[in-house]
Amino acid sequence: MATESDVSIGGTYLGGTAKRIGDHQASLFNASDLVAIGGITDDSFFRAYQITVGELRRRLEALGYSLSRVREEVVRTLQKGYAELSENDAPQCKSFLDYGCSITVEQLIEIARQWEIEDKNNYDYMAQFDLNNYPSTMLDFIRGSSSELLLPSQNIWIHGHHLERLLCEIHSDEEMFKIDFTRLIQAGYYKPDDKPITNEFDRSLSQFNPLSFKLMEKLAEEESETLEFKTVISGNPSKTIAQQSPKYLVVFLNSKGGRILYGVTDEGIVEGVMLNREERDKLQRNIAAAVSSITPNFPQSAVQITLRPLISVGMEVEDRFVVEVSVPRGKPNEMYFTHSGDTWVRHGTSTSALKGHQLFVHICVRYSSADDLLSVAKAEPNRAEN
Repeated sequence: MATESDVSIGGTYLGGTAKRIGDHQASLFNASDLVAIGGITDDSFFRAYQITVGELRRRLEALGYSLSRVREEVVRTLQKGYAELSENDAPQCKSFLDYGCSITVEQLIEIARQWEIEDKNNYDYMAQFDLNNYPSTMLDFIRGSSSELLLPSQNIWIHGHHLERLLCEIHSDEEMFKIDFTRLIQAGYYKPDDKPITNEFDRSLSQFNPLSFKLMEKLAEEESETLEFKTVISGNPSKTIAQQSPKYLVVFLNSKGGRILYGVTDEGIVEGVMLNREERDKLQRNIAAAVSSITPNFPQSAVQITLRPLISVGMEVEDRFVVEVSVPRGKPNEMYFTHSGDTWVRHGTSTSALKGHQLFVHICVRYSSADDLLSVAKAEPNRAEN
């Protein structure tokens, strides 16, 4: 009797571990995913942890395994190989790296599809020695192996759930992803009531900051009167954010308050901002200086700066964040300006500068009476003296 766990997706065998559940897929299940049928002497006896493919996709996405990130992780890892190429490597090594670094998500899914429909009983073990069979080598690479023939180093490999994420695109949401350990119980390695997997998936998520975003995910929120997305493409991101901050500090103070998410595209795609420790310190100082430059003055503590980490393929991305700046609503009957006298207002998702007659009309509308306007004007000299 075989004494292995049986990991499968939609009926396709993915692997297993002898004697004890040691499958790396165990981290994708919780205790509540256990399906227990019958007693050990019953013909119907069955023990497995299982979820639908739709739920598997959701959990993988929660860990940062978007399709785009799977491809980026493959490419990023293979790119290391160029630095290790030598004259002793076969010419196909560079060609394979070129192939892998230009591969598309669609090609990766097709490789997984072809593997799934192969006759596993007639697996060609010699394919690994075919230096021109790049798809076969790529499949092994995705599964966590490192080719001895087409990669210049055994250190070039990836570990994770990349294949499982690709297979989610091949199977319907209703099909099952499972670890069946029925035979392990029948062989005596577990008791019928044993629960070898507890809340592994929840523990995987708990290692992340609850404020985290997933890299390259599309946010459910959209830009609005109180939410602005800004990309940051700069070799000096803390300076770039500080230069943009006065405008959005003023516009939200002049309206209902709001948030700016730096590192998110206009379409809501999370790209993040690269900020090492030094840049993060500078960012805090620069935004504080921007707050101080706004008139009339308001407490610096009223502006909250939150660095939201990014999750990618099961881990937090080092030194990459979405910078969230929360701005309060300003005082009633006040208009806020930068130190150079510029001001803006918000209309829906649009930010408009106010100058000349437009500014005059806006101020007249904003202040409910001439007495309100006069009281603000009288207060300005006192602020200047302070």
